[in-house]
Amino acid sequence: MNGIMSGIEDRKKYDVGGSARERLAKVAAEYPSQAIDPLSQFLIQGGLNLVSQPSTGGVFSDIASAAKEPTGQLFESLAQRGQFDKKLAMEGEILDIEAENKRRLAQEKSQSELDQIAAKAKYKMGEDFRTDQVRPAFENVVASLTETYQNSKNPAVKITPDQTAFNVTKFRREADPKIVAKYKGFKPYTYGNKNNLIELPIDGYGPGDIIYDPVSSEFLVFDNAGGTYRLNPLTYEIEE
Repeated sequence: MNGIMSGIEDRKKYDVGGSARERLAKVAAEYPSQAIDPLSQFLIQGGLNLVSQPSTGGVFSDIASAAKEPTGQLFESLAQRGQFDKKLAMEGEILDIEAENKRRLAQEKSQSELDQIAAKAKYKMGEDFRTDQVRPAFENVVASLTETYQNSKNPAVKITPDQTAFNVTKFRREADPKIVAKYKGFKPYTYGNKNNLIELPIDGYGPGDIIYDPVSSEFLVFDNAGGTYRLNPLTYEIEE
């Protein structure tokens, strides 16, 4: 008989002092059963039967008769020992699996938290990078539009080309794309007899259309009655 330690493989240790299976086996070995060893019990009981029972006249017959009952008890004891070893191994394996699952879940949770931190850091880095990269592009767009607006046929735009270019570029970049899609251009102006700016009639716009007034520096949206509402300069939401 190999004993209670048979079948225990050399495995990765997840707990201090070995796996739960190994620790259970160690405790069982340190505190053995107080019962007599099955083989010793077999020899003692068989010997007692042999000397106490009447002789049949044959040595082998006497031995077989004396050993019959102890042999059955030996097999039963060995079977119980095997069942104990099996139960001990299975319970230890269950504890090992539970410990491994807890360890794996803890690792996954830690990794998930690290991934979230890394994602936030990456996003922040990307946000800063985009800010640094977009700022020159924004200025380039404003500069290009300023040159264009300096030759505008709308005198109000021509008077303030840089401010108009800045506001229009900012609106196109920060407003909701659905709102930007409604942008139709500038509020029309012309010069009067005294070289002053005069508003021209506003025609051809539908509800929801947006225009920019270069004089007031405001974006205006048309309603159903042909009037206009002011877009909030910070949120670009409609204000009555």
